[in-house]
Parts: sequence; C-alpha cells; structure tokens
Amino acid sequence: YFDSDQPLWGYLHQGADGEPMRYKKVEDIANFYIGQLLEEKPNGPYILCGFSFGGLVAYEMAHILLNRGQKVPLLIMLDTFNPSYLLPIELRRKIRNIIKHPLQMINNIWIDISCRYYLFRGDPIPVTFRNHYILSIYNWTGIFLYKPKPISCPVLLLKADDTDYLNPTNGWAELVGDNLITEFVPGTHLSMLRAHD
Repeated sequence: YFDSDQPLWGYLHQGADGEPMRYKKVEDIANFYIGQLLEEKPNGPYILCGFSFGGLVAYEMAHILLNRGQKVPLLIMLDTFNPSYLLPIELRRKIRNIIKHPLQMINNIWIDISCRYYLFRGDPIPVTFRNHYILSIYNWTGIFLYKPKPISCPVLLLKADDTDYLNPTNGWAELVGDNLITEFVPGTHLSMLRAHD
C-alpha cells in the first residue's frame, strides 16, 4: 500500500493492441518508458519494479537512470532471470520441447507466420495470437540479445519458490553483488502473482 502522496505508474507492454511492436530491444523499451516516466516525474527518486521480462526492462531503466545521475533507491524484480544465466537453460528446454512436442512446435511456427501475415496486411493481430507474438519477441530480445551491466542500487528479487531453476539468485548475484536481496514467494513463475491465504 502506498501513501496518497506516492505516485504509482504502470506501463502496459507493446503489442497488447495487436499492432506491431515498435521497440523490441530491452534498451529501446527501457528508454521509451523512461521518456514516459520523465514526462510525469522529471526528477527522482524512482522505485522501479517489473515481472519476468518486465524485470529486465526495469533493470535497464535503473541502469540508464543511475547513469544520468538520478536516484533509484530500490529495484524490485519479480522472478526475473539474468539472461546470461538463463540462455543455456532455455536452449536445452527448447530443444527438449521440439523433441517431445513436435506438433506444438509446428503450431507455434504457424502462429508466427500468421502474426507476420496480419501485420504485413496492416491488420491487428487477433487477440488469440497476441500473447504468443509478444512473448516470442520478448524471449528473443530478452534472453538472446540483452546483456545487462552491473548496477549499484539495492535490488530486491522476489523469486518463485516452485521452480526447476537451481540458481537461488536467478543469476543476478554476479552483477548486483551485495546489493541483492532475494526473497522466496509461494508458487510458480505465473502463480506467484496471485494472492495467497
């Protein structure tokens, strides 16, 4: 809960409207959101938070803001993985899924082609395909292309306790060092956001 004098802004990811994603690299998405943030609040301090891929964007936003001399007293990442840690795991998982579920892979390729077709025609992507479109771009740009740099602000990692990834810090300790605090939250990567009794 926030005090009434504590503003809170949330940013919806691109592509939710079925239109093409204008920004695809983590750095570009972070700069876009920073532009929006600075329009509302030109000076910090800024407490940033993001879930999963959004945590990568929040991490890069913190990096950019700190380099601009702004204050970031806290970065909160909700089950966000360091891409350098996650890359080999994701590659193995994708290969395993291709072998175990070849029809699902064919279906995914069909959805990818369909999304490109709709965008090529200038039509919005149908609602049923939008999540796939967004995640396919985020997975590519987030896991394969983004190389986070060390930052020097406190980082709170809220990690799902029901995960098959072994690293207790999701690979962030090497970049954040002693500024990292990890807390475990009941649930899986997706269910951890739900209220628990």
